[in-house]
Amino acid sequence: MNDRTIVTKRTNRFFSLAVVITLNFYLLVIPAYAIFKEVGTVRPVGMGGAFIGVANDINTLLWNPAGVAQLENTEVSLMSGYPTVANAQPDLKLNYFGFVQPLGKNLGTIGMGWTVADFSGSHREDTFLLNYGVDLETFFSALDRDTIYTGLNLKSLNYIPKTAEKDVLDLLLFDSQETERAITADFGMLIKPSGGLSLGLAAENLTQPTMEMETEEEIMLKLGIGLAWQADENKTLALDFSHQDDEFQVNAGGEIWFLDKKIGLRAGVNSDTCAAGIALGKLSYKNIDFQLDYTFEYPFDSEENDKTHWFSLGAKIGKDRVVDLSWEDVKKEKETKEMIPYLLGPDDELEILVRKHPEFSTVATVDPYGSIVIPLMGEMGVEGMTREEITNAIEKELLSFIGRPKVSVVITAYRSKVVYVLGEVARPGKYYIEGERLPLREVIFQAGLPTRLAALWRVYIIKSREQEKPPYRVVNLYKVLYKGELKNNINLEPGDIVYVPLTLLGKISTSLASLLDPFYKARALAEPVDEGSFLPEEE
Repeated sequence: MNDRTIVTKRTNRFFSLAVVITLNFYLLVIPAYAIFKEVGTVRPVGMGGAFIGVANDINTLLWNPAGVAQLENTEVSLMSGYPTVANAQPDLKLNYFGFVQPLGKNLGTIGMGWTVADFSGSHREDTFLLNYGVDLETFFSALDRDTIYTGLNLKSLNYIPKTAEKDVLDLLLFDSQETERAITADFGMLIKPSGGLSLGLAAENLTQPTMEMETEEEIMLKLGIGLAWQADENKTLALDFSHQDDEFQVNAGGEIWFLDKKIGLRAGVNSDTCAAGIALGKLSYKNIDFQLDYTFEYPFDSEENDKTHWFSLGAKIGKDRVVDLSWEDVKKEKETKEMIPYLLGPDDELEILVRKHPEFSTVATVDPYGSIVIPLMGEMGVEGMTREEITNAIEKELLSFIGRPKVSVVITAYRSKVVYVLGEVARPGKYYIEGERLPLREVIFQAGLPTRLAALWRVYIIKSREQEKPPYRVVNLYKVLYKGELKNNINLEPGDIVYVPLTLLGKISTSLASLLDPFYKARALAEPVDEGSFLPEEE
């Protein structure tokens, strides 16, 4: 069975599963009409609202809860929308705040969001959500990693009449008699079989709660399915279908990036509106990438609604600096480093063999001054020389003793050049560069692989070159170890430091352990000690 047949069968299996799940959504759940104004977000709105199958940034909190599971960096987003409405209608302001934090390998991703639809002079609608998304391979090892994601939102819907002005603290503390509140949930799945294709499924307001406003109203259930195709990392096309009560909507859009993802253009259309937008990306400061987005949305029925201007500022923390290099640059850099020969230094060990003259043969260790001692010849400086250079130098010196000497030099122990591995690995410490190069993946293997609390998506490579502030790179070690992306498998240089940090969950666990440690020690000291036993500190 060839690879193409395997891929085809796997693709058919995933899409068959998706169709079954989608049919169950429509057959088992009764749709209801919505009350709350949907607060869109700038990038999805610019793509015509077709985002369920894309779901690859922080906007996915409001479109497909499963999408957060594929995010590899901490992300933050602030958004505002300003619709132009008729004079007879109240002014409307739309705002959104989102935060996403990956927890680490096999731990999933958490997120939180807050949306506000402020109908000035009428009422306000606030939605708070907590999100968790995870790769299903975590629970079902038979699945391929980065293929099927799932996620859940827990939401609090808050209706605030114009007579009750409440701030966010009041809402979070449930401290308002005037505020009507309902709790519900969203569910989503994201399936990525192969070839840049992805399929998203989303269901919003699963419990269909009711709220007592001017009359008792039922919050809608919204069902959606989305298809997306990413031709490459710069081009995306998307198509969504959604069902809400008796309304069926189609959303279509696309996005393209230029100049190494510094400028992006997007456009889209749906049953009600058309939209176009622009983005300015990679506005970098230290280890943070900022992105500015603007979208102009225009409705087909301008009597009920009018044009809307959308603005947002997003930040991605912990960017991968190696990815910023082009593949040609990385390949050239790798080839250059591979051609650099090993230069001997103190503590390296050599075996010197002189053909037909064993009296000159020896095993020598380079001393702290960079020299070795050869029998009958004396001391010779070798620090900074290659194996070939040492061979030629010894043959030249032996001409004074024998005719046409044949010398073989073998480096039997590499001890002069080291790199350091710190943080969340099984065996942190120093590791020798045994040969002319030491790739990142190799030294991580030697260190016993990362721990379960390691933040693999932002591993720091601190370079050893002499500068006031040592340069560093941030590498996605997960892709190097588990996805075979060897362009980030950089060759380490002597003195480099590899630091594998903790995830947020690991930091919390470590902090709690530090706080509780004195209590455990006090308890151990308070317990009676049997004769002949040892206290914990004495073992």
